[in-house]
Amino acid sequence: MSFTDTPIGLLAKRVASLNENKIWLLSANNRFIKELIIELNTQDQLFDDNVDSKGVRLNAIGGNYSPVTLIIDKRKKSLQDINLFSTGEFYESWKVTVSVKGILIEAETDKGDNDLEDRWGKNIIGLTDENLGVVIEEIKQNYIRILRKEIGI
Repeated sequence: MSFTDTPIGLLAKRVASLNENKIWLLSANNRFIKELIIELNTQDQLFDDNVDSKGVRLNAIGGNYSPVTLIIDKRKKSLQDINLFSTGEFYESWKVTVSVKGILIEAETDKGDNDLEDRWGKNIIGLTDENLGVVIEEIKQNYIRILRKEIGI
C-alpha cells in the first residue's frame, strides 16, 4: 500500500485539489449573507442607529430633517433621526454582488432632485466595523462547513 492510498494520503490529495475561489463563493454568495449585509446596513445602521459606515451620525453630516418632513412622515421621532427611509425606495434598491475579488454593496442614491450621497456622503453605503465583523463571522462559519464537506471530514 502506498502513502496515497492511506487515509491521510487520500485526505492530502483532497486538500491539494481544493478550489479556494469555489469555497469562497459558496461561503459568501448566498441569499442569507446578502440579506444579512443589506439588513445590517439599512435596518441596523441607518434606520435604528442613524449612522453611516464609519459610525458617524447622519445629522452630523447632512444636517437634520426639516420640520415639514417631520409633519409629513410620522415614523420619524425627531428632526435628528436621520434614517433615509422616506418612501422606502432607497432601502429597496440595495444590491449585494459577490465575486472572487470581494463583496460589492450598491444602492440607488439618486432621487431625481437630489442625491443622498451628496448630502450624507458615500459612507451611507457600507458596513460599520462591528457589522462587518458579524458578516465575516457568518462567512467564516460557512467556509469551515463547506471546507470540511469538500475534504470529507
